[in-house]
Amino acid sequence: MQKNEIWEILGIAPTDDVELIKEAYRSKLLNTNPEDDQEGFMRLKEAFDEAVRSVNEGEEEEQEQPYAEIIEKVDSIYQDIDKRVDIQNWNELFSDEIFSELDQQDDIRNAFLGYVMDHCLFPSNIFKKFDEVFSITADQEALSEKFPPAYILFLINNIKADDGVIFSEKILKGRNECDKEAEEVKIESDYELETNDNFEYEIDNYISEVKKLTNYYRRIDDESLAEEKEQREELIDALGSEILYLRSMNYYHPAEVIAVTRYLYYKERYDECFNILKKKFDEIVNKGVKHSDYFVSHIIFMYLRFMILDIHKDMNISISDEELNKCDELISKKLDEKFNEETHPARGLILYLQGDKKKASDYLSYSCNYIRDNNSYNLILKQIDRERIAELEEQYDNKTISNRSLISLAWLYLRNDERDKAENILGEIKDGDPESIFEYDYLIGWFNMTGQDNENSLPHLIKWNQILVDKYGLEKPEDINKYTIEEIRDIQRIPYSFYLISYLYAMIEDTESAKENCKKALKNAHPKDFYEYARLYHAILNEREEFEELFDFWSSEVDRVDNYDYSLMARGFRQFAAYKIFNARTIIDDYYYLREADPTYIDSYLYAQEVYLAYNDSKGMEESFEYLEHYNIDDIRIDLNKARYYKQIKNIEEAIPLFEKVEDAINNGYDGISEIHKFYIAYVYALMDLEGMNKPDVDKEELVKRIKNLVERAKQDCEENINIHWIEVDYCEKYEDKADGAYASLHEAFPNYAKGYVEFGKYLNKNDREDEAIAEFEKALEIDPDNLDGLYWLARLYNNYLYIDKEMNEYNDKAEALSLRLNELEKEEYNALQLVLIYYDGMKYDKGLEFADKAVVDFPEAPFIHNARGIICMNMDNYEEAEKSLKKAIEVFNNPNARRFVAYSNLAKLYSIQRRFKEAADIYKEYIDRFNIDEEYYYDSLADYYDDANMFDEAIECREKAFICGLREITGTDVSESDVSVIKAINDNPDIPVYRFADILETERKYASSFLFKNDYDKLTEIEKDFDAYTEKAGLFKSVDENAKENIKSLRNALWEIGYYYLFTKKDPEKCIKYFEQFLKVFMCEENKDKEFYDKLFRTNEILARNYTVIHDVDNAKKYSENALKTIEKQYGSVEKYLDFTRLTPFRLCAVSGIYFYMGKRDEFRKYLDMIDLAPRCHHCPHSSCIDKNDKLALVAELDGDYEKALELFRNGNELGGNDTERATGIRECLRVLG
Repeated sequence: MQKNEIWEILGIAPTDDVELIKEAYRSKLLNTNPEDDQEGFMRLKEAFDEAVRSVNEGEEEEQEQPYAEIIEKVDSIYQDIDKRVDIQNWNELFSDEIFSELDQQDDIRNAFLGYVMDHCLFPSNIFKKFDEVFSITADQEALSEKFPPAYILFLINNIKADDGVIFSEKILKGRNECDKEAEEVKIESDYELETNDNFEYEIDNYISEVKKLTNYYRRIDDESLAEEKEQREELIDALGSEILYLRSMNYYHPAEVIAVTRYLYYKERYDECFNILKKKFDEIVNKGVKHSDYFVSHIIFMYLRFMILDIHKDMNISISDEELNKCDELISKKLDEKFNEETHPARGLILYLQGDKKKASDYLSYSCNYIRDNNSYNLILKQIDRERIAELEEQYDNKTISNRSLISLAWLYLRNDERDKAENILGEIKDGDPESIFEYDYLIGWFNMTGQDNENSLPHLIKWNQILVDKYGLEKPEDINKYTIEEIRDIQRIPYSFYLISYLYAMIEDTESAKENCKKALKNAHPKDFYEYARLYHAILNEREEFEELFDFWSSEVDRVDNYDYSLMARGFRQFAAYKIFNARTIIDDYYYLREADPTYIDSYLYAQEVYLAYNDSKGMEESFEYLEHYNIDDIRIDLNKARYYKQIKNIEEAIPLFEKVEDAINNGYDGISEIHKFYIAYVYALMDLEGMNKPDVDKEELVKRIKNLVERAKQDCEENINIHWIEVDYCEKYEDKADGAYASLHEAFPNYAKGYVEFGKYLNKNDREDEAIAEFEKALEIDPDNLDGLYWLARLYNNYLYIDKEMNEYNDKAEALSLRLNELEKEEYNALQLVLIYYDGMKYDKGLEFADKAVVDFPEAPFIHNARGIICMNMDNYEEAEKSLKKAIEVFNNPNARRFVAYSNLAKLYSIQRRFKEAADIYKEYIDRFNIDEEYYYDSLADYYDDANMFDEAIECREKAFICGLREITGTDVSESDVSVIKAINDNPDIPVYRFADILETERKYASSFLFKNDYDKLTEIEKDFDAYTEKAGLFKSVDENAKENIKSLRNALWEIGYYYLFTKKDPEKCIKYFEQFLKVFMCEENKDKEFYDKLFRTNEILARNYTVIHDVDNAKKYSENALKTIEKQYGSVEKYLDFTRLTPFRLCAVSGIYFYMGKRDEFRKYLDMIDLAPRCHHCPHSSCIDKNDKLALVAELDGDYEKALELFRNGNELGGNDTERATGIRECLRVLG
């Protein structure tokens, strides 16, 4: 062997790495079955040996092979064919004690089987002996890990098989005893035979060539080649070359005689053929010379063929009855259910010559079905059929034909493609004739089935099947060979009948009955039928989408050892089933196996790539592409997967051209993509990604149109695929004003799809359409009461303030019930958290704490659950436990990507409640520092804590930072420092509209409060001037019509903030009234009159009533008080319903009592104010007593002129809740009056 051939066969570049050579050898072995390709197997072994030898050539010493002495003995037996086939030699070998030493059994087995892998031609009894010694069958799985699985299957097949052509006859050394007449036949062939000279011993080369002979006959006689004359002639010439090659070797096997006679027959050298056959026929039939079944059946069949076919009539040959009876005796002894070679066709010819044409026809027809579709059989069968048709037609015309013969005639017409003639006589066949009922139902069933009349076919085939089952039973008889061949044929038809019935049920879409009957067909199927039955079973389970069962079925078939090709096919089907249930491990395992066995099997790559895509396995994906490229495999489906892969790794530029290539193929009629929805989904999202990349060379408007067209086409092509509806939803949510239509289409197509309603609910909720969202979540739970997402979201919305505000108990109870069910179904951290918060929001603190205590045990590292427990304990006045939980929450919080964590805010609030104001400020500053927060709201909040702790300078510094953050948002620039002055900010940024700066008025107002607490009244005067200047510059008191529509919101906010400054910080009732009345004019232009609108309207009227009361304008105070009450009635129906909301009852009682005070109704004022003591504590104010009531009494005392009492109450308020602008100005006013 040339050196370049070595590496070419191994499929690797030249190397001195022995492990790499071994790996290449093992890889190639997986695809080289020694039973099917002995020549290729040996060439591969030689290449491996040569490669390893070339690596070792330079070494001084070679390592001694383990067990070399034993292997030498094995080799000495093997190389002598007479010794090799003699079981006694192997018995003596295995008696060596080394084969019974337990500690060496694995090693000696590996060494022995390693030798057999390269020297594998033995009789079956020798293979059985190997199994007895080495437990090959029992240890198949373990051995398949050490040796190529194909090799182990080869061994097991031979262990279970009987001797075939080769070892059923003695192989002679030398050619002295060959058949001289056959040897002298002149054969001319210039066909260049591909022979294998790579065997170590010539005998193995000879055996491998003899084994090829039968394949030649089968291919030449195959019915599909009957009209392919050139191809058939080429095969005949190849057979001639094979015979010549066998003659060149120093061995002889009687199979050569068969080869010569067949060659002569194919060449139409009939006289020469007949003479050799006649001689062999006499030896076997008349002289009793013993030969194998294979040899005897071939000789008799070929000899008798001369007696039957019309083409040989001019040879004037015949056979005596005595010889025919001897033939019958010989062949009948060899008949069994296995239908070996020419035994059954020979029996058919004997019956014909004995005058029983019907049985002869049955044998030959059955041979075509169960042996092979053989042109030789068909020629004889057609001739017999012509003769039988002529005979039966004569009986028919004479009206002497029996019912059974009429059935036979119909069958003959059908078999010879004369369906019309068969149909014409069907009506004359008697139904119910006990002698022919069996044949009748089979005929009518078959006739209707082949005519696509499945429903009328089914009852007849069921009756036919029942007759068979009643006679022979469902189970295959153990003593099958005691039956006649006709009975064996009927027994074989039982699984076939179930198969036909299964097929018919499948055709009429009764897949349950189809499945049950196919299982019965498979149970006792003939090996030659099993594949076809298994394919039907696959189709049925696939149609029923019973993929788990399909996976189990093919998993059991993968391990069948009697047919390597079938086992390989089963693995392919199993991989398909594994894909359907997405058993990723099996998909990949089978992919590796199939890739080595058949590297061009594309579907296996596709299934594996689905796994790699699902698991983001770039390495596996890239490797699969390398294999496909190496084997030059080009397929649109591979292009699609490559496009999907590039899309997944965000390589959109390479993905889009591949998607376009696939799109072009589809537009040109390509329909090979079984899951085309995956193309549309990936392509649409790739285009969406491209649109979002903001590339300058991309026309976004055109791209969106392209996406829309693709979505519409996807709906047309995959209307029933739910994922296509989802891409329509995503498209509409991203590019259209509303997605309602897309969701409606989804609901229409899949009305019982709970997830569709859940996702629509989420969409509605996201777009502030809570009422509609609730309805969708409720629909989802009607369909699927245990839908986890639906339970979570509906509980969440039921618990929203909007719904609790309407009917707190009802909705909170509903939320609780849903969340409890959710926690029963799925024990997850976020579900537990939701339930704790529902208990908290419903003020069910005892239940909440009980559940929270369990939740922190189940989820000890869940920070949000510890936080929720903390706020529950805080509201139960258990401040010690609250502090522990909140600190634990902070301790276990370890999300590196988080930007916030609410437990810090809650802990600061807890410290504030306990009047630990300095600690509150410290923990809040720690919060800001930990998360690097640089935002207006957080600086303002920290400033509030500093104010409460009387740390005014620190508070002022925080207010300044908050102002800078707000200014940064307005200008869009990186402002690092600025005076807290809205006018200066406007002057420094002349290009920005004045109204935009309204957003920082609140911060400046709060800035003023810190100076108020510090008693820096000069700074307050500066700020007041700033507000007056902004009022003028912004035109706050212009008519609403004079302000641009875009300014209205900013105008409204500015009026509110400055009015609030005069309400509390400056305490100037006239100016406060001026600003809030202007605010009211602007506010009433608001179009969206929702809950927030009415709450603000009530608050505005309350503020105006209060300030008119301060300046003693009773009429206006009453007017605005009445307006406030009307607002409550409009929103809630009545004051009582307004106060029904337990969570805010104390706060609302304060507000309502104030309204009655401003109206001068002191009894109502006192009534509602006193009710506060009986109400639960305010949700927003978890102090030891309600500060709102304290401050309301302080205000009333001040208005009544009782300044000493007012002063006491204002100071008490500061003790309870820290510094407050209203209390600060109240204390200042009381001290001024009291001197």
